[in-house]
Amino acid sequence: MKVPFSTYLLFSCIALLGTPSVSFSQEQIRAVPIQPQEELFKFANLLYGNQNFEEAAPKYMRFLTEYPKSVNAPTAWYRLGDCQRRLKNVAEAKKAFQQVLKLDPNGPFAGFASYAMAVYTFNENKFDASLPYFRIATNKLKDPKISLEAQFFYAQALQLAKSNEEAIAAYKTVLASKVPNLYRERSELELAKLLLAAGKKDESTKHFTSLAANAKDPSIRDEATFKAGILGLDSANPEKAEAFLLSTLKNSTSNPDFRAQAQLALLLRANDRNDLEKVTVYYGAGPLGKEKSQSTAQMMLIAANAYRKLNKLAKAIEIYGKIESDQNFRKLPEGRMAGFQKLNCFLEAGDPDIARWVDKYVANQSEIDPDTPFIDLALLIKAERLYENKDYKNAAVTYRNVRPSNIDPKYVPARHYKMGWALIESGNEPQGLDILGEFASDWPDDPRVPSALVKRAMTFQTLENYEDALSNYQTLTKRFPSDPNSEFSMQQIALIHAQLQQIRPMVEAYSNLLKRFPNTPIKAEAHYWIGGGLFDLKDYKPAIP
Repeated sequence: MKVPFSTYLLFSCIALLGTPSVSFSQEQIRAVPIQPQEELFKFANLLYGNQNFEEAAPKYMRFLTEYPKSVNAPTAWYRLGDCQRRLKNVAEAKKAFQQVLKLDPNGPFAGFASYAMAVYTFNENKFDASLPYFRIATNKLKDPKISLEAQFFYAQALQLAKSNEEAIAAYKTVLASKVPNLYRERSELELAKLLLAAGKKDESTKHFTSLAANAKDPSIRDEATFKAGILGLDSANPEKAEAFLLSTLKNSTSNPDFRAQAQLALLLRANDRNDLEKVTVYYGAGPLGKEKSQSTAQMMLIAANAYRKLNKLAKAIEIYGKIESDQNFRKLPEGRMAGFQKLNCFLEAGDPDIARWVDKYVANQSEIDPDTPFIDLALLIKAERLYENKDYKNAAVTYRNVRPSNIDPKYVPARHYKMGWALIESGNEPQGLDILGEFASDWPDDPRVPSALVKRAMTFQTLENYEDALSNYQTLTKRFPSDPNSEFSMQQIALIHAQLQQIRPMVEAYSNLLKRFPNTPIKAEAHYWIGGGLFDLKDYKPAIP
């Protein structure tokens, strides 16, 4: 909601234009000349009073430039700001109003200047920045109607700035006022919502119930009636809540979807209690079951989910299919979700054609919304099945087509890890090594990091890149000494040094292996190579044992 500049005379604090001062004495009569600054100021006021704002603005600016310390400066700044506001020069208007607050924060124009600044910042969605201005405005504005309007939008700004406790207090101030107020019902509705969010369910329900009985605005009354019913479903008196929902079904006119949502609420209640059989009973019940609203799609989706959980997969697939194929639903989020959940049903049923179903779903959704995350989730399902079946080449391609930003962050590391592994297994070692390296670097605490390091090391070893192989093995043994792959890595470190005829590093590697794993299966081999290495180094005495 944008703040309207009030229909009241918010910015019309125009001083009465005076006449030249004339002084009389007992001895003589003489005229006192008008001072230049007074003449310029009064001329600007004359233009302003005649609503010639385009001409008045430069005159005020000239006055303020030549006489910045004049006692009339705050008035001139305010009227300059009002001129610029009316001329839609927002930046210049804001500068002028800020000068008013700087020069005369307690003056007669402080309230109007603050409200103007509050309006500008609020309508720019800078809700935090608008709050100080609203506070000043509510305290300084003399007109009670305008002050109360400022109080309402102050509450709105607090709410939008997530300062909910302060917003609650501000809305209560609006409701407590005896001044006629166009925003009273809206204030009570927003207050009820905030109280509910704060966990004050009883107080919130009281306001929703009051609005359901007394609100004149149909949209507010309908929403309040519906929410009073929703909140009461889990109360000690659910029958009263059901009466509110029935009233919504019969009487809601401002928002057609509220009627469908009343039926949806009953489904949700049963669903939340995991009363799956009751969900299937509610499905299709009531006069709205045939309507093609989004709520109908939601009800069908909940019912299909219930059938799926009851392992009635055929029925679930049937309903999912209806949602997905219906021209009224297929472009809705429910349509995308239904198609995706249908894939899950095929997956749970062990359908061997799951990859084909995914390709069909992806092609369909790409026409509707190529950016939807459901495409990526479907591709992830396909990739996982291909990976499980050791079809690494196609798995790698499918994993690559999954956009990480479109899936739950918890799935991203696994996708990265498996894509790297699949690339290596399908013969694309360079890319696979890079991907696994990124994985180990980006998610250093992931439990799959040791496995990634071993895979990289073994691949480098196969490619005879012994330096990088040693680096990965050594990283694993240092960072993950208790990992099952640590012993194997230490064995390979020693073996590589032996292969490269690096005698002393080989002796140290086998010695470290025996210290950490004294019962290693290659214990005898390790002793042999330690002895042989020491012998080659002509260190005969320690070689003997």
